[in-house]
Amino acid sequence: MLDYILTLCYTLTPWCLVVGAIAVIRYLNRHIFIGEPHEHKITLRKIDMDSLHSYYTKGEPKVRNVFIQEWSDGFNGFAHVVDYGVMKYTDESVKILQEQEYQHAKFRLAHLKYMKKDKEDRNLRWVWFWFLADALLLRVSRPLGISLTGYVEASSFTFVHYPLLARWLFPSFDNLLIYHGFEEIEHAQVTLQRLKLHQSLVWDIIAFPIACFFYFMWYFGAPIVCVVTKPWILFQARTYMNFIEYFPLMILLQIVACWDMAVFWLLNFPLDHEGFHQIPGKNGQESTYMFCKEMLQKRGVTWDIVRSETFTIFY
Repeated sequence: MLDYILTLCYTLTPWCLVVGAIAVIRYLNRHIFIGEPHEHKITLRKIDMDSLHSYYTKGEPKVRNVFIQEWSDGFNGFAHVVDYGVMKYTDESVKILQEQEYQHAKFRLAHLKYMKKDKEDRNLRWVWFWFLADALLLRVSRPLGISLTGYVEASSFTFVHYPLLARWLFPSFDNLLIYHGFEEIEHAQVTLQRLKLHQSLVWDIIAFPIACFFYFMWYFGAPIVCVVTKPWILFQARTYMNFIEYFPLMILLQIVACWDMAVFWLLNFPLDHEGFHQIPGKNGQESTYMFCKEMLQKRGVTWDIVRSETFTIFY
């Protein structure tokens, strides 16, 4: 019996030390090293849906990489669930944020109706992912939903910024993904700060491997979905070039997403993007934000400003 207890203690001690270290770092980041206050603006826009559905710049090819296009469809298939999660787990003090996320969800549903006009409704291939995300983020447990929503929001910058560094893949991204990413970058810091008010250490630890696997299914499931539904592409030489372009990018995204989730949500480091509203190009966050805005305008996407609100964030 004593041997069993000693073995159990020996086995659990490293894990207890890890959990203890996480708890200490979270406490320090939340209560001691909270950073300096900064003003951050969120803007509510009314977008022209017809312009949003004009997917590609005139003269550009419609599909540069079939796997990137499938990855984009996967995003459009579950993103509204995260939007509903933010609406559900934040309070009325960030009403404009809730309205912005509600608009994102409406855009996605309008996008589904638009896609049904075509012979091929690509989003149907991701219904299984939609239901899985809906169950985990909104149905199973509120603490689990808060943790998973926080993880996605903490890493949302990665799946906008890094794919857009590969500018030759840009024609494969539709306007809905770019616009959604554009506004995600704008409000991520405010969203994360509000969600952290409801954090739970236990649920964050439980949810971390789930969130990592969630990204893995999206990033590496896209080629599988694409090949299963269109097996004839295996006989096209371009498909293998698409593989070469796709997989290194997704490996990078998986690593960076897990890193961002661990740093900005699990360990509670502030989502620091100093210089966000300064000269474009000073940091990745701001340059990606401006690039998305410029490309949407180049593609003819138009919107009107409804109103803006300023929030105080700490980093």
